[in-house]
Amino acid sequence: MATAKRAFGTLLKRETTPSSGTYTTIGGAENITWPSIETDFADTTDMEASSAFKTQVPTLNSLGDVSLDLFFDSSDATHEQLIADQVAQTIRLYQLVSSDNGTCFWAFNAYVKSFAVTSQKSDVVKARVTLAPTGAPSRTT
Repeated sequence: MATAKRAFGTLLKRETTPSSGTYTTIGGAENITWPSIETDFADTTDMEASSAFKTQVPTLNSLGDVSLDLFFDSSDATHEQLIADQVAQTIRLYQLVSSDNGTCFWAFNAYVKSFAVTSQKSDVVKARVTLAPTGAPSRTT
């Protein structure tokens, strides 16, 4: 039987310098959407098929986007580095750390796809960040 695990305490970390093995937590995260594993399919239906149903085979796997909402702080170095990574199109290694045992559950390389700051008069300044993973992830459980 599966055990429910709390989301509170889940962390998203960014490698500070490539290949350093040193990570900084992206502070102020409010919501984190984990990557989905997606599989592309190629249509293999030919004109002589016995029915009008499509046949297909799996081709490539990919990770879906990772997104997070955070309380934006322009004086936070990691927030500013995310923006700099997007502008420079820099690939970074990220880790999603589980709240229940503090171990890395997913590690993946990604680009910053978007960084959108919002401010509404009845709220605080926030940012919606989207990461575009590339390559295969590593997982631990």
